Amino acid sequence: MKILHFADVHIGVENYGRVNPATGLNTRLEDFLRALDMLVDTALSEAVDLVLFAGDAFKVNEPTNTHQRVFAERIRRLSDAQIPVFLLIGNHDQTNRYGDSHALDIYATLQVPGVYVSGRPQLTRLDLRSGPLQIVSLPHVSKSALMAIEGMSRLDFATVDRTLIEQVDDILAYFAQELDPNIPAILAAHVGVEQAKLGSEHTMSIGYGFTLPLGVLARPEYQYVALGHIHKHQVLCQDPPVVYPGSLERVDFGEEKEDKGFIIIDLAPEQPAQWRFVTVPSRRFITLDIDLQNKEQPTAYLLDKIAAARVADAIVRVTYTLEAPRVEEVDSRALRKALEPAFHATIRPILQAFNERIRMPDLNETEAPRNPLQTLESYLTRRNDLATHKDALMERAKGLWQQVSGQPTD
Repeated sequence: MKILHFADVHIGVENYGRVNPATGLNTRLEDFLRALDMLVDTALSEAVDLVLFAGDAFKVNEPTNTHQRVFAERIRRLSDAQIPVFLLIGNHDQTNRYGDSHALDIYATLQVPGVYVSGRPQLTRLDLRSGPLQIVSLPHVSKSALMAIEGMSRLDFATVDRTLIEQVDDILAYFAQELDPNIPAILAAHVGVEQAKLGSEHTMSIGYGFTLPLGVLARPEYQYVALGHIHKHQVLCQDPPVVYPGSLERVDFGEEKEDKGFIIIDLAPEQPAQWRFVTVPSRRFITLDIDLQNKEQPTAYLLDKIAAARVADAIVRVTYTLEAPRVEEVDSRALRKALEPAFHATIRPILQAFNERIRMPDLNETEAPRNPLQTLESYLTRRNDLATHKDALMERAKGLWQQVSGQPTD
C-alpha cells in the first residue's frame, strides 16, 4: 500500500509576489501551485493508493474564491484518477466561531467522490485498491474553544494545556482500542509536538496554540504518524515513524535553508513502514548580510557578493553595514541593476555612527593657541573617512572664519 503524505500548502501566501498579467494570478501563488502540481503528478505517476493531507490548505480560514478554485482543481485531478484523498483540518482551515464551516467543508457537503474530510477526532476505515486502511485523525485542537467552556476561562494557561493533553490522550487511547490489529493503521494529526523544531509557522499562527508530548502520539498501534503544522521537515521518532513533511513551498526568509517536499509511504501488514522524502524545487531565498566597514571600494565589493550569490529568480534581501559618513560611496543604482534578475529584491543599509574618538595630542587645548583653520585642517588630515570632503569643508570654513574674524584666510 502506497500513501502520499503532505501538509501546510498555505495557498494565499503571496508576499514578495506580483500579478502575472498573462494569468491574472499572483506570481507567488503560482509558485505554490507548481509545487502542488508536482505532488499531484507524482501521485498519478506512482499510482498511490491514497493522498493524505495533514492540514492547512490555505493561509486564512476564509480563502478567496480564486484560492478555493485553484486548490479544488488539484483535488479534482486526484478524484478523476480515482485516487482517494483524505483532508485533515488545520488551524488555518478552521474558525472558532460557533456554527461556521471550515475552509474544506465544501468537499464533504458536495460529497466529492473519493474525498474524505475530517474536522473532528474520528476513526475512518477506507477500502483502498491495495486493501483496507484505518486512519485515526486529530484535527487542530483549539485552546480558544476549550477556554470558552464555562469554568475553563478561570484557569491558568498551564492548567488548560495540561487539560488539553489529558483529553487528547484519552481520545487517542479510546480509538486505539477500536482499531483492528489485522489492518494497517496510521494516525493523522495537525498539531505541534514539544520535541519539534519550529519554523515560520509560529509567526503565522491563528489562535492560541499548544504542543503535545511525543509520547501521546507515538503509539505502537500505528505504523506511521502523519503530522502537519510545523513547516520544517523532520522525523521525531522512528518506531513508529512520526513525520512532519513540512510545507510545500518556502513561506519567508525563516525557511530559507529548508528543503521542501512531501512523503511517500509504503505500508504492509505487520511490517514497519518504509518512507522517503520527495524534494520539490522551491523558490530560493537568499540573504546577503555584508559588512562594508573598512572596505575601500564598497560598491565593487557588494557587486562581487551579489554576482557570487547567483540571484537570478531568487527572493533576495541585501543588508550592508557602513559608516554613516561614507554612505554616498555606495552606488545604489548599480546595486539595483545587479539585482534585476532576481524574482524580488530589497536593499537595506545599516549606517554606523562614527563614534571612535580620534586622539590628536598636537591639538591639545593646553598647548599654545593655534589658528582655528590650522586646527581644522590638521583634524581633517587625520580623518581618512573624510578625505574626499576635506577640500570642500576647508573652503566653507575659510569663508565662515573670514566673516566672523574679519581677517584674511591666507
